[in-house]
Amino acid sequence: MKKIVYAVLAVIIVIGIIVIATVGFNVDVIYSNHREIKVYVGKDYNIDEVKQIVNEVIPEEKVVINKVEKFNDSFIIKVNKISDEQLESLKQKISEKYEISEENRDNMITDSYIGSFRIRDLIRPYVQPIIISTVVILVYMGVRYKKLGIAKVIIQEIIVLVMVMALLLSVIAITRCPVNRAFIPAGLTVYVLTIIITNLQFTKQLENLNSKEEEKA
Repeated sequence: MKKIVYAVLAVIIVIGIIVIATVGFNVDVIYSNHREIKVYVGKDYNIDEVKQIVNEVIPEEKVVINKVEKFNDSFIIKVNKISDEQLESLKQKISEKYEISEENRDNMITDSYIGSFRIRDLIRPYVQPIIISTVVILVYMGVRYKKLGIAKVIIQEIIVLVMVMALLLSVIAITRCPVNRAFIPAGLTVYVLTIIITNLQFTKQLENLNSKEEEKA
């Protein structure tokens, strides 16, 4: 049974590597090339009404709408693809809805192109802390479970961490789960849970070894 499970996991990882190499990850709007439209309405507004207007103009595109929280009088629309005609229509509808005059429209509704944010740039700030933490954890585990064999424990832990993270990335790539702000917290959660679970397994192995030694004594 274990061999079947390992074989399935290996297949998932291989498929994931192929998907990442050929197609890449499904990057969310905020991290991909997109058009950003900033709107200042100068008064309170209903975000649902904004969403309705956007859906009328670009119903099939990925869109993120963010409130500018400070005074609740501005919002930002981020969209992967929008034609010049759609953009003009969107500006017109927003102007009509929030009574923005023609002469003020260019100042109150602005748009710009935002370049893609590379995933390696996203994870770069976390690389050094994770490496340092992993080294400390491996040293701790090697000392705590030295009866099981320091090299064995450290190598096994490294293999498990690499395989679990590879499996996670493969699943994200294969399922086309969007890479967004939850990407790093999800990865860190899996990392921590993996260390906790392997520690529990090593603790159980150490207890079994100590029990056998006591029985022999």
